[in-house]
Amino acid sequence: MDLDPVVVQASISIPLALGFALYSVSRRDRSRLHALAAALVSSLALWIASLLLRRISDSSAIAELCLQLELLSSLVIAPLFVVTMGYFARHAAFDQGRAAALGFSAIFVFFALAFLSNDAHGLVVADRAAALAGEHPAKWAGPLFWAAQFWILVADAIGLALCGWAAWHGRTASERRRPLIVLGAILLPVLAHFAYVGEWLPLDFTLAPGAAGLAVLLFALAIPGHGVLESQPIVRQDLIEHMPEGLVLADAAGTVLDANAAAEAILGRSRDALRGGRLEAIFEALGAGSDGEQLAGRIAGLPLVGARLAGELRTADARTIEVTAGALGSVGSQPAGRFVSLEDRTLQRRNERLLHERQKLESVGVLAAGVAHEINNPLAFVRANLVHLSTLAERVDKLVDLDPAGPDADLSELGSVVEESLEGVVRIARIVNDMLRFSRVPEEAAEAVDPNDVIRAALRLAAFDRNSAVVVEQRLAEGLPSVRGSANRLVQVLLNLLLNANQALAGRPDARVVVESARDGRSVVAQVRDNGPGVPEEHRHRVFDPFFTTRAPGQGTGLGLSIAFDIIREHGGALELGEAPEGGACFTIRLPAA
Repeated sequence: MDLDPVVVQASISIPLALGFALYSVSRRDRSRLHALAAALVSSLALWIASLLLRRISDSSAIAELCLQLELLSSLVIAPLFVVTMGYFARHAAFDQGRAAALGFSAIFVFFALAFLSNDAHGLVVADRAAALAGEHPAKWAGPLFWAAQFWILVADAIGLALCGWAAWHGRTASERRRPLIVLGAILLPVLAHFAYVGEWLPLDFTLAPGAAGLAVLLFALAIPGHGVLESQPIVRQDLIEHMPEGLVLADAAGTVLDANAAAEAILGRSRDALRGGRLEAIFEALGAGSDGEQLAGRIAGLPLVGARLAGELRTADARTIEVTAGALGSVGSQPAGRFVSLEDRTLQRRNERLLHERQKLESVGVLAAGVAHEINNPLAFVRANLVHLSTLAERVDKLVDLDPAGPDADLSELGSVVEESLEGVVRIARIVNDMLRFSRVPEEAAEAVDPNDVIRAALRLAAFDRNSAVVVEQRLAEGLPSVRGSANRLVQVLLNLLLNANQALAGRPDARVVVESARDGRSVVAQVRDNGPGVPEEHRHRVFDPFFTTRAPGQGTGLGLSIAFDIIREHGGALELGEAPEGGACFTIRLPAA
């Protein structure tokens, strides 16, 4: 039995095509080009399979179906080929927009509808019996079939031209060699197809399936050495698309032409929504108010001579956006236009403000340490004099005891007055020493720290900012084990919690703060709770996030609890937010016992 040449070609080409498609989509670094190549080769495999089944099937129904698939797949191959070559060559018509791809797709839809409705008009297949018998198209094709073949010829020519364009514009030998290999491989099935349709060869069967398989084989062999499945090298579009700054491009009249991914993220709008709109609309998307309107007007008035301007806008959602805009005149074939560059400076400006605040606080700390040191010097004299007075008061008390009704009877209270004064001086000295210790840079070496001493020091420091109406209860357990760490940093944590509680209780007539310490197994627990409004449920999961605060602008940086959380974590413990029995906030510190 003689072998059918088409069957032999198809049996070799179909596995090659499907294997190539599977390889393309299974690559880790697959891109849009790989997906297009897989779709193109799969469509080619479908066309060959339809041609094969129509020749070997005895069922008229299967033959009818295969004829339809053969005609439709040949239509699919043409636009897929052009779009794939457009992306391979990195041509702007395909790499920067979808207009070209949509145009070819629209032509495909027209011919597909014509093929599917052939029974109504017969303009595609005039003699179905001849077509099913495998006769040459000259015996059964209608005018729309030949129109489709002409369109396929044009599409193939465009695809090949794109390949040649890529080779012509290649800057290196590798950039030129890759498109030339692709061009040579693709020419094989294209020439074979039109040689059969145009009856250029004295054969009654097509060589296109075998030529397609040979092209796929050439591609597979050339991938390792020449990377033929890769697109052309990086171009300006890649740089624009991957810029960290948002970029919006417009024509000379201010109509938006394109935008990159960063601009979409900053503006919260897709580039499709931006295209065709006015350049001023991007400032409306930012919600920059009158400042945005003024800046938009200045950009619109820029002369097309390379003018530039820059500014900074505050958006409706409290972001800071740095805007750089310019207008470019026409250069050669490049038309005039305008551009706006957008960069989100919110975090940078916030960090700058925090740095300024930190520098100011450092200055205040240095001043406070200096003031405390200066207070200590006269305080030592006052304390020494009070000690001397207490000695004199004892002598006065003896005189009063000898003669209760004598002239020195009014001096009987002198001893208690001096004792109270001395106690006040001692308290002042303790507070000053706490300030000095707190203002020092903490040492890195860990040491044994008494948790109750830490709590008492924080309470003394917090007394400077405590609302007089706030009642503070201390419930400190005795005999707690030490914890290892920095006393100053732990005081900082407790002080932050106490000051937060004090602010939450402002204006409450029954304000109360409870500070407790206890032992829980191998951990030491310190708890600060209040009967204030508490933390709203929607904010509880964010209270330890940096820069998150519920205070009014200018009243807090949102870093206190975040820093406290990090300090406790560095000490091997945990800082948790709970709910106090009184309904307020309850912060619990757990530290491992030393």
